[in-house]
Amino acid sequence: MSRKYVFLVHGIGRHQEGEWSKPWKAAILNALKKYSPFNSMTDGDLDQQLAFVPISYDSVFEGFRSKWGGLAEALGNNDIIANPGLRKAFEWVADNETEDNGLTAFFWDNVLDAILWYAFPQARGAAIAKVVEQLAAGARKMYDENNGVNTSHVLAHSLGTSVSHDALVSLRYAGHIHGGAFDSKHHKWRSVFMISNTSRLFRTYTRISDDVPIEEYAPYTSNMKSGTRPSAICMRYANVYHRVDPVSWPRRFAPADWPFSSYLDIETIRFDQQKEIHNIDHYMANPHVHIPFLRSVLQRDTFGTAAEVAQSMNEFERDYPNQAANEFAQLRDLLNGDFDRKLNTRELAEFLVKTYKELQ
Repeated sequence: MSRKYVFLVHGIGRHQEGEWSKPWKAAILNALKKYSPFNSMTDGDLDQQLAFVPISYDSVFEGFRSKWGGLAEALGNNDIIANPGLRKAFEWVADNETEDNGLTAFFWDNVLDAILWYAFPQARGAAIAKVVEQLAAGARKMYDENNGVNTSHVLAHSLGTSVSHDALVSLRYAGHIHGGAFDSKHHKWRSVFMISNTSRLFRTYTRISDDVPIEEYAPYTSNMKSGTRPSAICMRYANVYHRVDPVSWPRRFAPADWPFSSYLDIETIRFDQQKEIHNIDHYMANPHVHIPFLRSVLQRDTFGTAAEVAQSMNEFERDYPNQAANEFAQLRDLLNGDFDRKLNTRELAEFLVKTYKELQ
């Protein structure tokens, strides 16, 4: 039996190589063990069925951290001086720094990558190129191991949903890397699961590559739009939205015309602790999320018995008793009631800094 390949794409902040994907794998294993015939599954058993491919792009942003040294130094760098949006975002951080809030260090460690991805084409292009190379290498390994059988799936979180979108549509055009093996005629990702989807929030309106048409970066109309048509690059697309997770509030991903047969919209409301709402394991604990994911990856029309599904749901509702209300009211106020407005770079920096401080 061919192993299923699951490409994991992390979100905002620094992620330690070799470590960050472990909680993802644990969350998937914990979900699997709730259902037969996987109740006694071990880590080793899981590795025999699923090959996890962690996709990292932190090194791109670490390169800019090292180059600039710190926020004060960055403000004097020509890269920032020539980019009004970035300069205003950096100046907002510097102007709001106090002895007590540690704002500069917090921004530098937790939010810089997202702002560079959004507003600095040089960083965005480098991150896309790094991810495209890893996707191509992982997919080649899958085809070699599986004797040409495609079992590829993507699970992306937070900033990683935007990075995944741009990298996946760019991979189609990267013939210099794969010789056409991964254009949409020869390869379609079997499923793409986007958790706390930021692909509209971080959409670029700047051409990043001469090889990729600018319209490919538009999440609603790009070739990521799922289905079986020749240009589609994925067969099934799932969007997972939590009403209380503020990261995906601005410019929420909610296409009106995507095909029902290949697009799954999952909206959740339950939580335990507010500070954990954005965590990947918080999302994957929900049967409404992990059952469709596991069905797609394992290619099973049904998953678990009715009794097991009911028990899993009861346990989830017991452990996650709270439901969406008016949490993070201060963050809602920042958006001034217009959740679909395109934020400028300074506004985005303020929103993300205040959001991630709330989630710490």
